[in-house]
Amino acid sequence: MNFETLLGQEPAPWCTAEAHQTAVLVDAEDYYATFCRAALLAKRSVCLAGWQFDSLARLLRPAPGEEVDHPIELLPFLEHLCERSPTLEVFILAWDYSLVYALEREWLQRLKFEFQSHPRVHFAFSSHPGIGGCLHQKYALIDSRVAFVGGLDLCDSRWDTRAHGVADPRRRDVHGNPYKAFHDIQVALRGPVVKQLRGFFRESWERARSDEPIPSQPISTISAASPASGAPASVRSQEIRPLPSEQALDSPPPEGAEAGAGDPFDLQRLSRGRGFPLGATRLGLSRTDIISVLHPPTLEVQALFERAILGAERLLYIETQYFTSLAIAQAMCRRFSDPERSKLDVILVMPAGADTPKEDLVLGARQRAVRHRVARVAEQHGHRFRVLKSADPAGRPGVPATFIHSKLLIVDDELLNIGSANLTNRSMGLDTELSVSCATALESPRDAARLRGEIAALRADLLAEHAGSADASRFLSIDGLIEAVDEACNDAQSKLRCLPISEPERGNELLTTIFDPSRPLDWESVDESLRDAQDWLRT
Repeated sequence: MNFETLLGQEPAPWCTAEAHQTAVLVDAEDYYATFCRAALLAKRSVCLAGWQFDSLARLLRPAPGEEVDHPIELLPFLEHLCERSPTLEVFILAWDYSLVYALEREWLQRLKFEFQSHPRVHFAFSSHPGIGGCLHQKYALIDSRVAFVGGLDLCDSRWDTRAHGVADPRRRDVHGNPYKAFHDIQVALRGPVVKQLRGFFRESWERARSDEPIPSQPISTISAASPASGAPASVRSQEIRPLPSEQALDSPPPEGAEAGAGDPFDLQRLSRGRGFPLGATRLGLSRTDIISVLHPPTLEVQALFERAILGAERLLYIETQYFTSLAIAQAMCRRFSDPERSKLDVILVMPAGADTPKEDLVLGARQRAVRHRVARVAEQHGHRFRVLKSADPAGRPGVPATFIHSKLLIVDDELLNIGSANLTNRSMGLDTELSVSCATALESPRDAARLRGEIAALRADLLAEHAGSADASRFLSIDGLIEAVDEACNDAQSKLRCLPISEPERGNELLTTIFDPSRPLDWESVDESLRDAQDWLRT
């Protein structure tokens, strides 16, 4: 890809951080198990931030006869950690969800997590300063030694294996009801990047505990040696001091924090070889973050996606739950329309439909309209554009396709981004988001060549998973990738299918604009966003 397009502009689309180990964990079976193994090693702190938590979400599904010597439900597991380690503090930062989601959330969460649990389990709801926005990040920190960042919350109805079996009896919610196959991705991190994320968590925790807006600081300015061990200068100047129970966030990491031979925090050991190791030595951290109407928003995620798309030379591979963002769609169309640039292959892996009828009502028509416009522009200029789903190859009635919840971008096998942000207006401009990137441009020539091969191998393995195939090699080369995808989509034994690009129908555009805003809601922003969307989609 053209990294001058990505990196040659200010402000930067990310803050860079050093990494000692990086590994991709695909689907919740592997992530949850790896998280549990890491958390069992924690001595000082476990910090969790998420869009949703469920106290009785089952993190593990032991095989018949397999003995597990600790609870497998989230809150009992966290309490067990505190019981076995007298110095451990657990911090949970959750979105203070709106009434729209009240019937879909566990009731009395604060009472259960904060007041009816172990005294060293601390819980805070994080409200959003912008009307209509939410905390959408999903990350976990263990003792400043391991971080997990991506699209997976520690909540109900997320656990699944990479096989995504049609009738896997283990895929049941806390009430015993079966749920559809679910695909997502988390990245595990070691090294100084974890300490920087700890500073980010501390900032978010103090915002939730403070009545005053606390501006975010560039992550690159955070260091373990700072006076508040990660607290930004604006916090220190206000003298917002930690509660006694929060001292773990100020504590230095345990001795021997670096990876090495025999290290129990080694990512391949923690994942039992199920993680995809990446040889990245530097990572990019990108955020969407709005503090208040008085402070400029941090829109690093949107800048990263726009520049990455415009810099693409051969391939865009994307996994996303939604595609409604006008900014991202417009970036694709600008790239397609440039007559001086090479032709692209674009692959989007998405759910077959909305998760709920409510979501289809407010986003379905807009999403189909955006995909139709992008596909039309791609075809006009000779680019190849595919939208894929992973479905039951037998086409049995009542068997839904695998629900794609991952948020992943790969460009030319030169850049990989994994995070919490969907391709929606709200993820790009309103909700609080976090993503991690690795890129060959950040590496030495030797490390870049290795990383390029690792990204290609991950992409091929993901496509093989979606196709239900044991042979990932067929999807490895960018040359002929679209042909390999089309062949798999036409194979009766494959799970991979092309989603039709249908003519857009008229939806409730006002409702869509309210539920997928690109900035805090007010009548002026709603009117402007509605007008911009209508003008662009009708051209």
